[in-house]
Amino acid sequence: MFSMAASKPHSIRKRMVSNVYSKSYIQSSPELHKISQVMIYERLLPLMEKAAMEKQPLDVLELNYSTTMDFIIAFMFGLQNCSNFLLDVEARKHWLKVYQSRRPCKVTNLYPSPSAFLPKAKFLSFFKTFPLYNTPSSKQQNI
Repeated sequence: MFSMAASKPHSIRKRMVSNVYSKSYIQSSPELHKISQVMIYERLLPLMEKAAMEKQPLDVLELNYSTTMDFIIAFMFGLQNCSNFLLDVEARKHWLKVYQSRRPCKVTNLYPSPSAFLPKAKFLSFFKTFPLYNTPSSKQQNI
């Protein structure tokens, strides 16, 4: 339901399950409280803490996708049957590769590539209208 491209089938399915996803139902759900405890305190925060201690970067978009999927699957099928994309890096990378391969257009990060909509010549001439400036390196900025 979350990756449906057409709005009509999405709308029909949304109405079928809307009561379970209402704000009042979710906020009062003891199951979601337990799921939140596990996802946040046992998975996400330890992962972030480890990266901070090791001074390693984190791909927050990837973590957001993973957290969302783990939450949704746990809410739908229970904690004992849910995915663990937050901690299982190999499964996370595989799932994201499959998920992104189904997208209707070429995607770079969050935004569709302009080259998917413009012929190459027009795409390049469009950028010639912008002045380009050299940016100082991080060493010059004392970062």
